[in-house]
Parts: sequence; structure tokens; C-alpha cells
Amino acid sequence: MHSSNSIYLVMPARECHQVDEYVYEINPNSENDYNRLRDSLLKKNMKSIYIINLWYNKKSSIYLTKR
Repeated sequence: MHSSNSIYLVMPARECHQVDEYVYEINPNSENDYNRLRDSLLKKNMKSIYIINLWYNKKSSIYLTKR
């Protein structure tokens, strides 16, 4: 069971996949990858998800909402 305070490392890559339990890779330019990341974390019963990245690009800002 995951703590509601878990921290996950998300690194830029060509496509979305889970590297290990707490590490993901996503394509920062793909809205679909952000959605897949969100959906994967929601399956872990996360109550809140905050994504902080260091590759922010104003032109391609993507906002996620809980479904």
C-alpha cells in the first residue's frame, strides 16, 4: 500500500513507461503521457497528485484534472 505522501520521480523520455515502483518516464511534450501518468498514480489510491517538473515549457503547458 502506498502512503498518501509518496514521492515519485518522473524523468523526460521519448515515451511513457514505469521504470520501477517510484520512477516513471514520460515525453514532456505529450499530453497523453501526462494523462497516463495521472491514471497510473490514481490507481495507487493517491488522494492528491501534484506534478512538479523542471522541463516546463510555456508553449506546451498541460494542466491535469482528476477524473
